[in-house]
Amino acid sequence: MDDILAFIGRERLIAVHPTYGQGGWLDKVLEAAAEYLFVSSVGYMDWPSALDAYQGVHAIPLMTIHKSKGLEYHSVIFVGLDDGAWWSFANDQIEGTAGFFVAFTRAKQRVVFTYCAHRGARSKIATLYNLLEKAGVRTFSIN
Repeated sequence: MDDILAFIGRERLIAVHPTYGQGGWLDKVLEAAAEYLFVSSVGYMDWPSALDAYQGVHAIPLMTIHKSKGLEYHSVIFVGLDDGAWWSFANDQIEGTAGFFVAFTRAKQRVVFTYCAHRGARSKIATLYNLLEKAGVRTFSIN
């Protein structure tokens, strides 16, 4: 990391990205990047494999609905479509439904919804389940 920073130049990097000049932000980012590169390299014998792990080349991205806005994926999986995960839905169903469709429409081909009865109820978000049922979404029970 020191060699890369020396090559680019600390001042030049801060000039291009002013937020790095605030407090010790640049040092924190460099330290975190170096640590993550080290962790990513464990178990790999060559730089290309370590850098692939660092970049998450074969990783499955996990994100919140708000982070997914504007992105598209082949498949989207809702992990835990229940009252606990959608706790704010009861407070504002219009906003909650809009957020649901933002996430739902990120999928190009397939959407999977998961639910575990041991984790939470579905009474507060029953509206979402009613919409899915009316749309003909198939359900499967896995025991």
